[in-house]
Amino acid sequence: MWGVETVLTPEDLKARILSSEKEKRPLIVKLGVDPTAPDIHLGHTVVLRKLRQFQDLGHQAVLIIGGFTSRIGDPSGKSKTRPALDDTEIKKNADTYLQQVEKILTKERLRIVDNREWLDSLSLKEVIKLLSHATLSKILEHNTFKERFRETSSIRMHEFIYPFLQAYDSIFLKSDIELGGTDQLFNIALGRELQKEYGQNPQCALLMPVLVGTDGVQKMSKSLGNYIGVSESPKVMAQKLLNMPDINIVPYFQLLTPVPEEEVKQIEKELSGKPATDIILKYKNRLIEEITGIYHPGANLHSVDIIEVPSVDCENGKLGIMKAISISGFAQSNREAFQYLQSNAVRVNQEVVKDKNHLIDLSKGPVQLNVGKKKFVSLEIRKS
Repeated sequence: MWGVETVLTPEDLKARILSSEKEKRPLIVKLGVDPTAPDIHLGHTVVLRKLRQFQDLGHQAVLIIGGFTSRIGDPSGKSKTRPALDDTEIKKNADTYLQQVEKILTKERLRIVDNREWLDSLSLKEVIKLLSHATLSKILEHNTFKERFRETSSIRMHEFIYPFLQAYDSIFLKSDIELGGTDQLFNIALGRELQKEYGQNPQCALLMPVLVGTDGVQKMSKSLGNYIGVSESPKVMAQKLLNMPDINIVPYFQLLTPVPEEEVKQIEKELSGKPATDIILKYKNRLIEEITGIYHPGANLHSVDIIEVPSVDCENGKLGIMKAISISGFAQSNREAFQYLQSNAVRVNQEVVKDKNHLIDLSKGPVQLNVGKKKFVSLEIRKS
């Protein structure tokens, strides 16, 4: 399945779909989100977009706002215990989440629930029953717990309960399918096992790849500063996409856009080896169009400042780099412009320029000029 890394199990999923068609019953497709921060970024949208696909196929999407589980925080992938959030902060974050997911999900065939609805009322007897269905050795198979245990890092007892509560969400909703990133494998697999213990057919799991951030190395995360927020302006989105490593282009097309599979494979083929700079820019600009078009429909998709260079400033269509930095407003003096060059902060069509005598060729069309991490424009010769 395109955009999915792991399916538990392909046979179960096929059986569910066939049963749904035969019974004319939409599948219950579950996705849980803990509002531990006010904003969502493109990494969150990978699973949200998959949930939308199930909506479009006529199935029932259930978005769980983890009003209860946010008090604990999912320990998956965390090297230390998450700080506790109070109910006021959780509610405030949840409100902003819902505003942002509307950019992706349709209100048709969407049920939004808060797991406080059923977890707040669980009795101690029911909690003990839930915990009795797994052993400590089973829980220590969780990669995060295993790693922290090996490094003798602190693991608080309440963190062990989180996977059980996520599993209980599936039991309560009688979910057919649960979506998540690959870092959710343990939690969702436990949900399958506990559903069987409670006499239910085990849910299928569709696990999507974890999106790499704009640094091209680590998982996209606001705390790491390598994120693109869905509420950021088109210009900021464009800037971050333009500046990210080239290795991100193909997975971003695959996981974040509606571009068909065959076309993405063709893009991957064109970008293999050592593609020319104009090819790289062509597809980065295409990404800008696709992504900003989803979250800011009708806006100026590139939202990049265009500097029209008077032809008198060019000789045979070529513009000096020092002059380019100056007319773009990025430096107030030649000395400041030269300092940018010396610190490797100047890029022309993503190529670093250090030579103060470098000439930018504008005769063949617009050229991208970046100075530092937050300044970029498109340069082109003014048409007479």
